[in-house]
Amino acid sequence: LDQINLMTYDYNGVWSKVTAPHSALFCDPRAPKELDGAGTFNIHSTVKAWTHAGVEPQKIIIGAAAYGREVSGVTPTD
Repeated sequence: LDQINLMTYDYNGVWSKVTAPHSALFCDPRAPKELDGAGTFNIHSTVKAWTHAGVEPQKIIIGAAAYGREVSGVTPTD
């Protein structure tokens, strides 16, 4: 294995139950724990999972998002 490209974006979107960053670097400690992926839908957790699986860190390339998404029609609690 020379390198591995990880898709580290679109963790959240219009399909998510609440609004959240689509490319979070770390877990949001305020995220409701019952949400799918609340503690793992972030770049840090993704890279950590791959290194724990044996992939050498210097072979990991993250696909970082250089765009934003607009969300409308949500309540302040979302």
